[in-house]
This record gives sequence, structure tokens and C-alpha cells, in this order.
Amino acid sequence: MTAYDGDCVITRFDDPTDLSGGYKLRIDRADKYIRIAPELLAEVERANHPNSTIADGLFRIVGVNRTVIYRVGELVHDQYAHPWYQAERVDEE
Repeated sequence: MTAYDGDCVITRFDDPTDLSGGYKLRIDRADKYIRIAPELLAEVERANHPNSTIADGLFRIVGVNRTVIYRVGELVHDQYAHPWYQAERVDEE
């Protein structure tokens, strides 16, 4: 286990008050250090959804219960050569 093997667990659920078919997020767990797949960050940039944004190297997730912010760091590869970004949570609980 490395320092960046933490978890960020999020539940996505439909928002019945949003007539455009929107959804909300609940942050169930947000460890201090995680790894983020480059594909996830690309999807966040493409989707342009207010619940999750990436700007200036900060990945921000707004849930109904809390907001977490991760500083996206170095791109590394795991033992299977899959790329991951190391990230450190920088919000205060």
C-alpha cells in the first residue's frame, strides 16, 4: 500500500427537482491521499457539471453533505503501467 491508495467514495442519485434530468452527489468517504484516473479528470472537464470541476490543478467535488477539494499532482504509473494522478485533499473538515 502506498500513501496514495486512499478512497474517495461518491454516490450519484437523480434529483427529482431538476426537470433537465440532473443529479446530485453525496460524498460517502474522502481520504486525504488518493489516485485519480486521467479519464475521470477528462470527463469532468468535458461534462461541465457544477457538482465537479477541475481548475488550476484543483479537483473540486460538491456533494449534498460536504465539499472536498483535491490538489492534483504528479502523473505516475502503477505496476500494470496504468497512469494515475496522485492527489492530496486540501479542504479542511
